[in-house]
Amino acid sequence: MKEVKLIIIEDHTMVREMWKILLTPARGFIILADCGGVTEAKKIITQMKADVIMLDINLAGDSGFDLIPDIMHYAPGTKLLVVSMHSLASYAKKAMRMGASGYVTKNSTNDELVDAIREVANGKKYICKEVAALMSGDAPPAGDDSPDINNLSSREIEIVQFIKKGKSSKEIAETLDLSLRTVEAHRYNILHKLKLKNTASLISYISKTDIGI
Repeated sequence: MKEVKLIIIEDHTMVREMWKILLTPARGFIILADCGGVTEAKKIITQMKADVIMLDINLAGDSGFDLIPDIMHYAPGTKLLVVSMHSLASYAKKAMRMGASGYVTKNSTNDELVDAIREVANGKKYICKEVAALMSGDAPPAGDDSPDINNLSSREIEIVQFIKKGKSSKEIAETLDLSLRTVEAHRYNILHKLKLKNTASLISYISKTDIGI
């Protein structure tokens, strides 16, 4: 079996270390480099040639989506596997539209992650079972005036997830170590981007939308 050369872009050190334990030469993987931020990632992808880049969507202070165009430009022959905490069909579709070859969530098993890496390394597309199940039940595309979750930033998605759990702005602020004013600003922006009038309409919308928890 040909060894698969990897670059890991993930902002949590513990997750990177766990993947290093899993993705060993004995399993057929070589990790060329790993990093946790966009600036360092841009340097690595221009200097090293990998078979597969594993990219998290939530990076420290940045969105992994913003890095995808650079990966497509500077590493055109490298396959991209997005590994995210978000169980969102809309996120998977967006990543694939931007050029990713696969999308798996951090709820996926180790075996599924290994399978996903090998599949995309071999030129195939891969969507994890969890998200594939959501996509198979998708409704027809909404009209232009309908709310679109893709308009939200990673931080806004995170706040929406807390709102879905019934958390107050104060509780969200304490959990995310943000000021109450910042959380309220995010909530206002969420309503504006989704073209919703109030929190009640937001709760109604997210109850019918595949916002992963």
